[in-house]
Amino acid sequence: MSKTEILKSLKMFVPSGNIVEIRAVNGKKTSSGYFQNIEKAADTASTLTGNIYFVFNKIKNSCYSRAQRETMVQNPKETTTDNDIEKRKWILIDVDPKRPSGVSSSDEEKKEAMKVIGSCYSFLKREDFAEPILCDSGNGYHMLYRVELENTKENAEAVKNFLKALDMFCSNDKAEIDTAVFNASRITKLYGTKAMKGSNTPDRPHRESKIIKIPGTLKITQSEKIYKIANMMPK
Repeated sequence: MSKTEILKSLKMFVPSGNIVEIRAVNGKKTSSGYFQNIEKAADTASTLTGNIYFVFNKIKNSCYSRAQRETMVQNPKETTTDNDIEKRKWILIDVDPKRPSGVSSSDEEKKEAMKVIGSCYSFLKREDFAEPILCDSGNGYHMLYRVELENTKENAEAVKNFLKALDMFCSNDKAEIDTAVFNASRITKLYGTKAMKGSNTPDRPHRESKIIKIPGTLKITQSEKIYKIANMMPK
């Protein structure tokens, strides 16, 4: 794990004064912590085992008073739900290669995921979307688009159909866009930590996730552009 990359990721996605939930999944054990101290969050995350995730949308400050304030709690009573999200700040596009469940991707499979993320990027570029943050998830690739969306049922449905439309246009028989990541409280890989599915083998290794590219100017993609793509989905 790279503490430097973890800290870079948290500073990128969690503005000063906001809180973040770090969640670690290790087999059947789950631990969670809410942090406002980003340095402490990075320190803590770098010591955890298993697959490490974070909530990338803005969490209500009241959640900071839960039992796991500035510490990790195993099998906590509460973790972040959709009702705990104050605002949607990001839309995640997650592309993974098709492969048997419970295993990491091979190098060749991961290349197929890059083809689909490239196709998706080109499609949204033609639709005048702002530049995204591009990330390596370990087994595939992520693009995160900066948005400003209220946490409403209408917007949840729009993001859901937006991802379905992208899947319809850009996925293929070797790699696909995950259409299940539309919910407001979605967790995603904490970049700088490893993706560890199945055994760590030479042909299917555990790889470290990372941010690949951050735009020089991070601009917001307006909601009407998202709705335009969402409305391309056949009713």
